Amino acid sequence: MSASIKDVAIKSGVSVATVSHVINNTRFVSEATKNKILTAMEELKYVPNSMARSLRTNKTKTVALLIPDISNFFFTEVAEAIERVLSKKGYSLFLCNTGESIYIEKKQIMLMSSQLVSGIIIAPTSRDFDYRSMFTDVNYPIVFIDRKTYKSQADVVMVDGKTATYDAVSSLIEKGHRRIGYIAGRDGLSTTDERLSGYLEAIRENGLQIDEKLIKRGDSRHESGYQLTEELVNTDATAIFVSNNLMAVGALKCLSNKNISIPESMAVIGFDDYNWSTITNPPLSTIKQPVAKLGAMAAELVLKRIENPEGPYTEYNLPAEFIVRKSC
Repeated sequence: MSASIKDVAIKSGVSVATVSHVINNTRFVSEATKNKILTAMEELKYVPNSMARSLRTNKTKTVALLIPDISNFFFTEVAEAIERVLSKKGYSLFLCNTGESIYIEKKQIMLMSSQLVSGIIIAPTSRDFDYRSMFTDVNYPIVFIDRKTYKSQADVVMVDGKTATYDAVSSLIEKGHRRIGYIAGRDGLSTTDERLSGYLEAIRENGLQIDEKLIKRGDSRHESGYQLTEELVNTDATAIFVSNNLMAVGALKCLSNKNISIPESMAVIGFDDYNWSTITNPPLSTIKQPVAKLGAMAAELVLKRIENPEGPYTEYNLPAEFIVRKSC
């Protein structure tokens, strides 16, 4: 028998009304209580809408896309590429912004699974959470894009950030740089792990010593890139690799404000190749990801999974390209 809202209330030690307020966001509920209720819902596999039990036979031809930061150019381009493929097949796209919050992400997943959404594409906010545990249907169509979790089996389409980072950092070493700063993205993401791994491998294989003072960990935002570049400027670093586009904007702004010439006083390489990369002064060397292909493949994978929910899972790791311009 499926769990009811009353079962969730009993398990979490609150009233049915409080559970309802958390589900519908109709009244303030403390974070501690919210987390208790969400945990109970996950453990009981409770879905707010009983109609969701008919998901396999009552498709809405809608796919949900959960992205962590809608202000990030990368994810807006991914969404556009996904929508193009879905629309050709008669599907609509429902876009959700999680704000890099696992709490918001869980809530949106529960909402989507209760609205007869045919499948979900997720850029997960955590590498260590089992997303499949949130679904009563063990074969529910899930595709992870850009990032993956180590806890869930699902189709995955990513970009090989490790090799691209390795190539970029190795190029800095070939040009004579020995003190190379690295600005990493948010902890807990598979992309952060892989890009940092590429940096470390390049340093080791070229006979250099890893210096933790040159490795800065940020939150993937513009402000973080600015602050961490400011910290690296106060070291003996002669080059900086910035592992995402928003932090690269912050890094360039910091160097400009401090009148530090690029690449004469500080070489810079960013990640993600957007139009603005060509009009900075000097034009920014960067890693170009196949964004359109990434999004299109994710859409194709989720459509295939909707039609064949029990087929074998696949994982794709698309190559990226190191674009050399004048900043390094």
